[in-house]
Amino acid sequence: MLIVQASISIHLLFFPFSSGAPAPDSVCTVLTFMRPLCTSAPASPPTPAPKSLVRLLSAQGVSGYEDDVRRAICESLPPSLAVEEDSVGNVIVRLGKGSPRVLVAAPMDEPGFVVSGITADGFLRLNRVGRTVETPLADQFVEGQRVTIGTQRGPRVGVVACWSTHLHRDTGDDKRAPFSLDDAYVDVGARTFGEAEDYGFRLLDPVTRAKQVVSLGTNGLAAPAAGDRACAAAMAEAIRRVAESRPPNEIVFAFLAQEQLGRKGIDAITTRFHADRAYLLGCGFGVHRTSARTTEETDSIPLGVGVLAHAAKSSSTLTSMLKRAKARGIPVQDAPKEVAATSSYTGGPTLPDDGRTIFLGVPCRYGGTPVECVDTRDVEALERLLVLLFEEEVV
Repeated sequence: MLIVQASISIHLLFFPFSSGAPAPDSVCTVLTFMRPLCTSAPASPPTPAPKSLVRLLSAQGVSGYEDDVRRAICESLPPSLAVEEDSVGNVIVRLGKGSPRVLVAAPMDEPGFVVSGITADGFLRLNRVGRTVETPLADQFVEGQRVTIGTQRGPRVGVVACWSTHLHRDTGDDKRAPFSLDDAYVDVGARTFGEAEDYGFRLLDPVTRAKQVVSLGTNGLAAPAAGDRACAAAMAEAIRRVAESRPPNEIVFAFLAQEQLGRKGIDAITTRFHADRAYLLGCGFGVHRTSARTTEETDSIPLGVGVLAHAAKSSSTLTSMLKRAKARGIPVQDAPKEVAATSSYTGGPTLPDDGRTIFLGVPCRYGGTPVECVDTRDVEALERLLVLLFEEEVV
């Protein structure tokens, strides 16, 4: 450890306490301090995240408005690959033939809003799209924040108006109700209804929190909906890696749309494809922490140490998969039942039972907030695990 010392000189003039002018010979004292400046070796630089992962984390994908996410997925897949979009908006890739038919699915949508009105003075009003809010904080996350509005002319930026802290403090009104969606007015720089329309804003334009992917430490990434998107990115990269191979059985890969609207995506897929085995990806059973407090639950599923895996019932499929993953050095951790039970798939579609449905995911901190955190090492581990499944079907 290198210690560098620096001198800091402070010049102090001492004047008499009398009201008269200082004497010419007033004492000037110089005090010199020595302090350490800095010191240990710098931390490791962040590991560059794959461009396809950053692209997906940056994509806007409110349920029912997933076009940008679909484009990002298709951009990450080989152009020679046959890609299908069904009536719900699911993106489907099929590899191999024969039984058993295996389904691998990951959600690509996110909760968000649509423009529900434009005021006479040019502000946008919002309605929620997706599941009922589980906590009032879900609304408060957007107060005073930037948002992205998807218009026919492309994405536009707005800001959700908020109280000035100084003006609010001066009113003495400390009992103002917490912010709710009814209080949301999106400022897009327009002064009139007509000006907002001239800028391209229309009713039902999708609105999400501003997409900014933030690097944390060496391997961390934070962004809205980062957990589910990380799973989708891992699946897309795994498909790309094995696109030229010939799996010994049929594998159906589905990027799911409208999962926030009553699981429409997975329901459409399972109705059409009757799978013998299913691997469902997502952070819905990851670490949903709303504070940084350490708990026994979150301690047991840390970030950066492997894929989460869980089966609702005793599963020879899961046991065999874990054994093979260990042999290949792919880190996998068992998801506690309390966490796994929050999966968005649980109790929804008709899926293979008797332990033949496996939930896989990337651990995620601060789930459902604008700063969902994932670790790129877990994303890579999920990708490697999926490739392992594609190489040879697990029995």
